[in-house]
Amino acid sequence: MALQTLNGLSLALTKDPSIRDVILGSAKVSPTQRAGLRSFRSGGYSVIRSRDKAPIVITFDHGPLRYLSIAAHGNADTLAIWLSAGNQPVIVDAGTYLYHSGRDLRDLFRHTAVHNTLTLEGIGPSRPSGRFNWATKANARLVLSESPPVPRIVAEHDGYFAQYSLIHRRTLEFDGASRFTIIDELLGASPDKGVTVSFLLDPSCRSTVDDHSEVLVTNNQGHVARIASIGPLRARIVHGDETTRLGWLSPSFGVRVPTDQILFKGHLDKHSTIAISVL
Repeated sequence: MALQTLNGLSLALTKDPSIRDVILGSAKVSPTQRAGLRSFRSGGYSVIRSRDKAPIVITFDHGPLRYLSIAAHGNADTLAIWLSAGNQPVIVDAGTYLYHSGRDLRDLFRHTAVHNTLTLEGIGPSRPSGRFNWATKANARLVLSESPPVPRIVAEHDGYFAQYSLIHRRTLEFDGASRFTIIDELLGASPDKGVTVSFLLDPSCRSTVDDHSEVLVTNNQGHVARIASIGPLRARIVHGDETTRLGWLSPSFGVRVPTDQILFKGHLDKHSTIAISVL
């Protein structure tokens, strides 16, 4: 910290730059992002942003497991989504938690079951082998990205093909105002399988589910979103479950906190449609 002395008082003027700032320059406030759909094909992400002053933003992961062949820091989150409404994070990533110790929890926080996508018969499309390696890795591709008249993204992966001869395809649509529709399909000869579609909530949010499998998400200020299954999957909520190890989030390294995780479970013979309405 640079100091200047005035009448015997040391005054802090500026912060000494970090190594990153010296090499790359200081970080600047990003400009206002444009509304609508943007797909980054090389990076493997698509982003839909509403036109509101406090925008609704949903991000869709259709990229590789992670960088290069080893994908050491990867998570099995292919075709996952994340959602925020203004300054409120709603559907979030589980985090890392640990690297070298706690093998079971290390694997758990990499597993598809804690991410916002679909697991098939209890397994994920990419399966870890050791703390930084993978036994199998899903290959994802962006099938379609179009804006008019409705922002629509279609992507798929082959992570279930070797064992089940099935391709998982996910379609994300936005009505231009506040409603997202997620359609999950298993493409192949025998798609009738048990699936779970998961959504992990930010710890500042709480959720309740009614008899119609509609989930209401709230925070301290009121209602945030409704998440409803239109089809065969039924919702239940887990929170900090030590038996299944579900309903946990790691906000920083070595720290985990309980949070609500919404699980839509059932048999998928055709497709699943889940609607997310931001309130």
